[in-house]
Amino acid sequence: MKKYNKVFITVVLITVLFVGLVCGYWIMSPTKAVIKDDGYQRFLSDIEVISKEKHPSGSPAIQNVRDYLVQQFDKIGCPYEIDSFIMKNEFSKNFNLTNFLVKLDAKDSDSGVMFVSHYDSVNSSFGAGDDGVSVAAMLETIRQMSDTKDLKNDIYFLFTDGEEQWMLGAKYFAETYAEYKDKIKLVINLEARGNEGTLLMFETSNNNKAIVQMLNNALSDITAFSFSAAVYKTMPNNTDLTEFLEEGYSGINFAVVDGGENYHTAMDNFENLDRDTAYMFYKTTKELATYLAYADLNSFGSSEDAVYFPMLKGNIVVVSQTITIVVSSLLLIATLALFIYLFIKKRISFLKTVFSLLGTIVSICAGIGFVWLLNKLANSSNLFGEPTYENVFQIRETMNLVLMICIILFVSLWMWFSSRWQGTIGSRILGTFPVLWLLTAATTIYFPSITYLFSIPLFLQLVFIIFYEWYKGKYKTTIGIIMLSVSAIVIMILLVPITLVVYQALFVYNRFIEYAYYFAIVEAFFISSIASPFSILLNDKK
Repeated sequence: MKKYNKVFITVVLITVLFVGLVCGYWIMSPTKAVIKDDGYQRFLSDIEVISKEKHPSGSPAIQNVRDYLVQQFDKIGCPYEIDSFIMKNEFSKNFNLTNFLVKLDAKDSDSGVMFVSHYDSVNSSFGAGDDGVSVAAMLETIRQMSDTKDLKNDIYFLFTDGEEQWMLGAKYFAETYAEYKDKIKLVINLEARGNEGTLLMFETSNNNKAIVQMLNNALSDITAFSFSAAVYKTMPNNTDLTEFLEEGYSGINFAVVDGGENYHTAMDNFENLDRDTAYMFYKTTKELATYLAYADLNSFGSSEDAVYFPMLKGNIVVVSQTITIVVSSLLLIATLALFIYLFIKKRISFLKTVFSLLGTIVSICAGIGFVWLLNKLANSSNLFGEPTYENVFQIRETMNLVLMICIILFVSLWMWFSSRWQGTIGSRILGTFPVLWLLTAATTIYFPSITYLFSIPLFLQLVFIIFYEWYKGKYKTTIGIIMLSVSAIVIMILLVPITLVVYQALFVYNRFIEYAYYFAIVEAFFISSIASPFSILLNDKK
């Protein structure tokens, strides 16, 4: 068995963690814009005009946006409907609203799909991201598809008014035009809660397996997490899609969530809109409309949800929820059986396992405590200035990155220390393994949409233990290092994008540091689960 210096193995661990961190951030970055695309340039010009003024519903400025839309529809030569109406918002205030509906007609079909975006902004924002970029993406897609003669499905584009007043335009359409429910097989809503980052598919209707598989086939670049759809259902947030889902439509929701410091502020303007993010809206809308124009819409029905997550940039893994539950259950049984066997054979020491677990907890607390101290020192020296809505998101993301780096360092230090304490094969890895097993079991039963986050690392640890316990070849340590390096990168690729989405989308502004510490425990646990198998190699004196 080839020997390796302990410093070398530690450097490998830190390196692969860093590589995994970079890969995770890369997955969540938007695709680079193709500047020379004429359609993209027209699309940017549309955004610039739409977001020239703050244009909330009921304001004089919103009439300028309506006039521009009508001008473009007439220039394209596409058929469209104008629907003006009066609706009351939650505070019983009347609004004079106008929806626009464009239909690209398929001669031999009476069914289709509908894209939805809203062209109103809030009083404080120019609405370039929320939601001018979506309106412009739909408008340019209409331009490019309006002359298509061989459509197999109708493509509708609904431009709603009053979304910022509790989705009034979408509510009116969904409740008033009941005849469309049988015609429209899928509603695609385009939204934004920021103005940078990649475009996320964050919400679907129930029984989404076929729909998610369709998206994976239709789009050349997609980022989506099954856990976000499950979590979003429990939250009080609403979009235009909410009104359609309540009326029984099937649908999907796209949005960007990075750049939240600009959300509903004057900073949401054309100049500050990330051009690569804008390109994601343009590209996604065009590709999806083109695909759905010829797809078999009857194939979208499904009796179950899917479990899905990104693994490589622009692609997602899609697995049946039933298969996920079955495979996870078998994994839990196999893992439990293996460790019962190892205990019987006295290959695992209970006391040293407890020692390893306590050491892991101490290293987690040390990492979090160190960052807490840094934060206190930064605040006392006024390093960040006064926390404001404009800078709090950057502070939060900076602190999250510092947390992850410190956790890597502190867990690595614990691994280095524990490597000096000779023990059995399980004395290191079992410091995190029981928690990982319990999390896999709990999510398999109660939250299968996210069980992959725990079951995949559990499987990787199981494979490594089986290999290390039974393989006696010459290059055992070399193969072990390679296996653990690949496992570390895979786990970080699973963890980092979810971490970014949670920090960007779910944390409340005035409690971001508190939430950051809570979530840091999750990050620390996963990094510990990566580091602990490496300590077996450090301990090996055979």
